[in-house]
Amino acid sequence: MAILQINKIHLLGYMHLKKEIIDFLFNSGAVEIIETARGTQRDFTPVSISEIDKKLSDIDFSISFLRRFTEAKTKFVFKGFQILCNEGFYRKIVSEFNYEDIVQFCKNAEMSFVKLKSSREKLLSLKNVLIPWVSLNVRMDLMRDTKTTVFFAGSLTHKDLKKVREKIEKDVYIETISRDKKHSYFVVLCDKKKSTATAELLKEHNFSKTVFPQVAEALSVREYMGKIENELKFLTDEEKSLSENIKKQLSSSENLMILYDYFYNIKIKNTAHNFLNETKETFYLCGWILSKKAKELKSEIEKKFPETEIYFTQPQPNEDVPVFLGNNKWTEPFNFVTELYGHPVHDGIDPSPLLAPFFVIFFGFCLTDAAYGIILTVLCFAVLKKMRLTEEMSKFFRLMFYCGLSTIVLGAFTGGWFGDLFDRLPSGFYFLKNFKNSLIMEKINPATQPLNFLVLALILGSVQVLFGLLVNLYYQLKL
Repeated sequence: MAILQINKIHLLGYMHLKKEIIDFLFNSGAVEIIETARGTQRDFTPVSISEIDKKLSDIDFSISFLRRFTEAKTKFVFKGFQILCNEGFYRKIVSEFNYEDIVQFCKNAEMSFVKLKSSREKLLSLKNVLIPWVSLNVRMDLMRDTKTTVFFAGSLTHKDLKKVREKIEKDVYIETISRDKKHSYFVVLCDKKKSTATAELLKEHNFSKTVFPQVAEALSVREYMGKIENELKFLTDEEKSLSENIKKQLSSSENLMILYDYFYNIKIKNTAHNFLNETKETFYLCGWILSKKAKELKSEIEKKFPETEIYFTQPQPNEDVPVFLGNNKWTEPFNFVTELYGHPVHDGIDPSPLLAPFFVIFFGFCLTDAAYGIILTVLCFAVLKKMRLTEEMSKFFRLMFYCGLSTIVLGAFTGGWFGDLFDRLPSGFYFLKNFKNSLIMEKINPATQPLNFLVLALILGSVQVLFGLLVNLYYQLKL
């Protein structure tokens, strides 16, 4: 129950074996290759890496795009973090799945959505402009200047419109079409000779001109609004149709995720070549390996590549060493909590087994409801037994299983069963109330002894703080 010991691996081999050795190390999953003092790029150029980056970018875009159209009800609430597949299925997807067609489909669909959104925004903007003019019973193609008259349409505040009416010449026609809380919307028709004076008067009072769309049809504003509504409905139907076509491609999401991992792993392998020191005939490689795997890996390499020299050293104090937590099956789930906040230093202390009892007890104290604890425990047990989970998700549900057990115990001791539900049941269920009361520890019952419960919480909190200080003291003395 500690931080696993790490060794540095040093490997010297012939250039003609370099690719085979790197592939072997990569497939073993035991070594993290690190950059040496001087690296070269003999076999893999930046162009090859950039090509892989382009593929990764395209696939990542497609995954993200398709995810937007995933149904709210999935098979499982945590589906999507990682997927599980066997080696045969993995190889089949890598060799046969044509991801480029899916990528192109997603790009085209995204462009279509952008165009539809742009068209919708334009129509909605035009609709908002025309709403105040719906009651104007004039054809839109006639709302323009003529040889002898000038046409104005726009809005003013109610106060400013009143002033304009008082100042405007009598033979200038002005009519209010609609009003809202602040503004009046009106039209003005005047002789061309008086258009300049009329325009100046309107400008003085902050006239906001309305520009109507140019239409060839003989339509009124109301009729044109109907046309806009039809176009908006058409756009909505187009979006629905496009969404349905996209949902037909959702089955490709997992295949894309598999390919993303495949190309990402290729990138890692290609990048690893840039971390090596090379001469004309040999290369040197170093990296990190778990001490418990070092002996087995050395034996396999010496058997497969007898010309290769391999040895191990201890990490130096100033080196950035990766950290791996090693715990037994009971405390391993608490690695999940530790990793949420980051890993300890490689020569430090693994807090996972130390925080385990406090985390479980405090979780139970936070809920203190046995019924909720039973539900949580049963759900987690069912998930662990019935579903294929990744390692991280398995840790999470095992952790919640422990917390559920703690909640049952502390909930029973404090009398929490769906709150005070048992106390409210009819007399026919009196046996449930008796069962609940038989389990309560009266001295810490928050309903009858809240002060004692508070003191207990303070004591447990103090114990945790003091325990943490003692652990820190031990670590400082160890240094």
